[in-house]
Amino acid sequence: MKATTIIALSVLFFTTSCGNNIREGDEITASELSYIKELGLLDENEKIVLFDSQSSFEVSGNFFTDKRIACYWQNNKPEEDHTTFAYYENIDSLRFVDRITDISYASYVEVYVNDSSRFKVYIDADSTTSYDFYNKSKAEWSSMNE
Repeated sequence: MKATTIIALSVLFFTTSCGNNIREGDEITASELSYIKELGLLDENEKIVLFDSQSSFEVSGNFFTDKRIACYWQNNKPEEDHTTFAYYENIDSLRFVDRITDISYASYVEVYVNDSSRFKVYIDADSTTSYDFYNKSKAEWSSMNE
């Protein structure tokens, strides 16, 4: 294979395997919503605003709703599986960390909770889209604390 072909295929693989998988809440299917409810991360009348996943939907989810910000990792290894969330009224602050220049890591929103805990909600997208996710989650949080 010629070097130019290898480079072209590498660029194609990189651009299709990374980033911009963020979906609007109304793009989430009924079965996906049911799965998130089974994980205890969504109430009956709660609406997802934006959702991102770094793997299959069943394994990874990072999202915010009209009531909370949440994430999950479920890959059938109980010692690694987790679900984490915080309702907006329990969040002290949000911080955005842009990791777009680091190929091996996704950007994230760090959520600081008023019980002194914190967690990360990952966003695997370009800088603009990741920052938009952060700004919209911050706006939801701010509107609930006015």
